Amino acid sequence: MNRRLGTVLMIAGAALAAVGAIGLVSDDGDSKPAPAATPTGEVTTSTSRATTTSTTEAAAPTTEELVSAFYEVFGAAFREAETDFLFERLHPEVIALYGEDQCRAFIEKVPDNRSFEILEVHNPAPWNYGEREGREIPIEDAIQVDVIQRIDDRDTQLDSHLAVVGDEVRWFTDCGEPIPA
Repeated sequence: MNRRLGTVLMIAGAALAAVGAIGLVSDDGDSKPAPAATPTGEVTTSTSRATTTSTTEAAAPTTEELVSAFYEVFGAAFREAETDFLFERLHPEVIALYGEDQCRAFIEKVPDNRSFEILEVHNPAPWNYGEREGREIPIEDAIQVDVIQRIDDRDTQLDSHLAVVGDEVRWFTDCGEPIPA
């Protein structure tokens, strides 16, 4: 009798496996489990489905998002006297024009109760950073940002400029007297 039971279970298992294979091939998207027999004769169910994975890269932040995030941190750096951050985020052309020592000295004096309100963010465009100093210092993708700079209760509307260097937003300023050309 054991031999007969073994044969019946083997035939039943083969039949269930065939039914499962047919169900897998003709899967219409319905996720119903296909039965299968185990070597001990127990019937279990499992779902087998071909899957595909896709990766989507996060969209790069817009210019407005970059500028907004920068000014939030930038204003806090002034208020909290984060002079290292302010210096590290100077555009390299600022340091080249005025020198590291003069820029560090300038930044040590500027922390105050400063905040910014962004009025308009312009598309990146060429800009001559050195024009005010009578120099030609072209910046290919400068971002002009019209802001209101608020220090204590005094508001000043400014046309500021930023540029992305590597993966960081950098700012431009006047640190004092340019290094002689």
